[in-house]
Amino acid sequence: MPESISPILYDQYEWQVHAVCRNAPDPDVWFPKPRQCRRESMALRLCGTCPVTAECLEAATRDDLTDGIRGGLTEKERRHLHRRAQRAKAKAQTPARLDYHLVLLAVRGEDADLSAAEEELLCDYAKATDMPWQMLGSALKIRTRRGVNTRKAATRRDEGSPEADDARDARLAALLELADANTPRRLVRRVSA
Repeated sequence: MPESISPILYDQYEWQVHAVCRNAPDPDVWFPKPRQCRRESMALRLCGTCPVTAECLEAATRDDLTDGIRGGLTEKERRHLHRRAQRAKAKAQTPARLDYHLVLLAVRGEDADLSAAEEELLCDYAKATDMPWQMLGSALKIRTRRGVNTRKAATRRDEGSPEADDARDARLAALLELADANTPRRLVRRVSA
């Protein structure tokens, strides 16, 4: 390990030694301004030959580096990765909460920032009520049918204990009861008529 490098930064530095961009004659190539297509395409072409593209992209996402071309992707192409990482950080910092009213807001299509427990309850609700995948996807902020099905499958009870299943059933029953209580009367009449 070189003496001038702090041991704390060495893990990040180690992969950067092998980066193609490290020896680029013009560092501005990695930070093209709008409408500089030649610079952008040249940087992307160089990234395509880089042996540490995956590490670069991971570091850019982890450290929230939003500017320039990193990991073979432009700023615009990385935007969704940064948003996903920010949501994951926020969820990890959110204490375990279970607010039935937030779940109902999500069911109604309103924007609600759900905890992992609330998302799980929403998936159980979707299964119990045959909620269309588009509605569930909108509530979970997942855009594809495959993503929704994957998320629903993750809530299966195959490995749960009977006590955990009973608690889950009780939470679902409470949510269904609350949903029935909050359903407008005019909607109930139209459905039953």
